[in-house]
Amino acid sequence: MKKSILISAAAIMMTTAGFAQSDKATSGVLTIKGNFTDVKDTLVLVGIDFGSPRGNKITDLVTKNGKFEYKVQLDKPKNLAFYRPFGQQKGKSMVESGSIPAIPGETVELKGTVVNNQMKGTGFYKQYANLHNLVKGFYQTIYSESEKYAAKIKDTQDEKVKKEAAETYETNMKAAKEKVNTELTTYLNEHKNEEATAFVASYLDPSQLDKVMKTLDPNIVNGRLAGVFDAVRARLKAQELQEEAEKAVQAGKMAPDFTLKDIHGKDFSLSSLRGKYVVLDFWGSWCGWCIKGMPEMKKYYEKYKGKLEIVGVDCQDTEAKWKAAVEKHQLPWIHVKNETKNLTPERYAVTSYPTKVLINPDGTINKTMVGEDPEFYKYLDSLFENK
Repeated sequence: MKKSILISAAAIMMTTAGFAQSDKATSGVLTIKGNFTDVKDTLVLVGIDFGSPRGNKITDLVTKNGKFEYKVQLDKPKNLAFYRPFGQQKGKSMVESGSIPAIPGETVELKGTVVNNQMKGTGFYKQYANLHNLVKGFYQTIYSESEKYAAKIKDTQDEKVKKEAAETYETNMKAAKEKVNTELTTYLNEHKNEEATAFVASYLDPSQLDKVMKTLDPNIVNGRLAGVFDAVRARLKAQELQEEAEKAVQAGKMAPDFTLKDIHGKDFSLSSLRGKYVVLDFWGSWCGWCIKGMPEMKKYYEKYKGKLEIVGVDCQDTEAKWKAAVEKHQLPWIHVKNETKNLTPERYAVTSYPTKVLINPDGTINKTMVGEDPEFYKYLDSLFENK
């Protein structure tokens, strides 16, 4: 459950986007001023390209009692995330963070806390301030509901309590998502000629994006932030692929074959393992739960050697980090590096990590398990005990 909370928050942060006038430069300096009452000394700034799942740290910004002014050199408009260092967030079930569009040539000023702040500024930010307030309220709901959930399941092994807490969280988050989507859609309909409303396109659920895109001024869609709309279109395509994949990878269906480079640079095809049970493990060196589960995977790999093969499909890693992780944790099975053009995780409807897909000797899918769950290994025992 906590895994899905973190993923939801990350997705929201990544999809937050903003827009400025198309006749302004696409590169330049953003001046960001702030006064955060909950920041002791340092604020971490991360720049995120639109459509990218990951950002790059810009700086560990030292503040003066939470006050700061910083000039960010941008090669193009981006998303800017900020958070207090992890050491200042102990005891939290989620990292408290904020996110704003980073627009070259503009000035933005934030006042309040990292999660709850007021915005003002030049040009674009004068328009965006109202949308900022709508989104901020949704952020606050996410943090509030996640903390409530964490408190309810803390120090309990009662599965009924955990289930009820999860159901309450999902119900409240569904209501919050519906509320913010209604508010953003209403705002869009009332401000169709404001470029800041294009933010709505990057925020709404994929099922609503196509309709929203058609309502926007072509000058906005084709302006200097056209790359943002490319990312929006990619989300639409990904949603279609996800829906198709979910149907295609149900138990009993043939597992999609693929050919990827293994850790030695040679081609490896899934179909080459026909005749054995195979576990496809979608993981990454950046995934804490993936790494945490490796000792148990090694134990079961040895236990059922000859009957079971494991293929680690590394996702969202650099080649160097991938190889270093395999070496560090001494992972003895087959390893392949996913390539974006291959879309192997997407074809298997993978949205969370780790995801394990058990494939039968005849190439059909037996079972899919999301997350690091002891039940997966119990299932392997039940499968092989009579074989």
